[in-house]
Amino acid sequence: MCTRKVGSEEHTILQSLGGRKVSKNICCEKCNNFLGAEIDEPFSNRFSELCAIIDVKRQRNKKSIIIKSIFESDGVTFDFSKSTLIPSRYPANKITTINDNLSCVEIIRSSEKNVKNLLNNVLMSSDFKNASIIRMDVSSISKIVSQKSLWDFNFSILDFRSVAKTLLTELSTCISNDALRCGNYKDIINFISGFELNDRKYMRPVHANNLPYREKLGMFQHTAYIRLIPGIGCLGVLSLFNTFTFAVVLSEIWEGQDYLAIHMVDPTTGQTKTVKLDNMFEESINDWTTWLYSDQELAIWESNPLFFKRESLNKFFIHSNGSSN
Repeated sequence: MCTRKVGSEEHTILQSLGGRKVSKNICCEKCNNFLGAEIDEPFSNRFSELCAIIDVKRQRNKKSIIIKSIFESDGVTFDFSKSTLIPSRYPANKITTINDNLSCVEIIRSSEKNVKNLLNNVLMSSDFKNASIIRMDVSSISKIVSQKSLWDFNFSILDFRSVAKTLLTELSTCISNDALRCGNYKDIINFISGFELNDRKYMRPVHANNLPYREKLGMFQHTAYIRLIPGIGCLGVLSLFNTFTFAVVLSEIWEGQDYLAIHMVDPTTGQTKTVKLDNMFEESINDWTTWLYSDQELAIWESNPLFFKRESLNKFFIHSNGSSN
């Protein structure tokens, strides 16, 4: 994080995932571009197919995501974009010789107009010099097809650094520039920057069921929580697509007032909502340990890195419909 107080415009939740809210309190354009290429782009690319399927609305005049060659049927290859299959490659024209004076040309394209244009090109070739069309049959093919896709989300330290950057950016919209640069967030900044790569020091397993204020903007909404507790510290929680949930300890020091901020965005519509609550008294919200796994579960998580690496995807960081997978 740069020392200057006003820097490059940075989305709290990545705009490539449908984020809208921005901050200029994190880093300069040079650092923003560097971190964007090193950690944010690889992280968002993991969700590119999901973004295409649900048609995530993106800003900055970005082109829609296109998944290349996602499906093939009867020799036609399809791309996928904006919840639509788009023919991208067709089989070669099939020419069958009936006799010395008669040939049959079969052309498959997306429209009758395209077929006629290609047929004219065939007639202008040397093989069909002075040929004429005796008969043209045009037919439309309708076919119901199904496709099952499986995605493997194995998150890495690069991904966790991007998550931490997202939550630190969200924090920058909640506290002053001076508070952000007082030194309490030096460790998490070093982790984001790549100077320290001990992800288990900052990432925490989280009970998605226990997160407060679960207002629903949409089926695939993103939600960022910032929880500040005097004498305990600052915890950030990020939920993407209502499915992938990450918790990050941003700092173990907080000397301000009790505070909770929740930012939500529906990436399919662009609708956003931000809620900020001071002086929390509800036990379920005030005690941040209820957001996390029990001490026993946390001890297993911290003491067995192989278990963490193998199970973090399924047990700790992916939750669907309120239950872990």
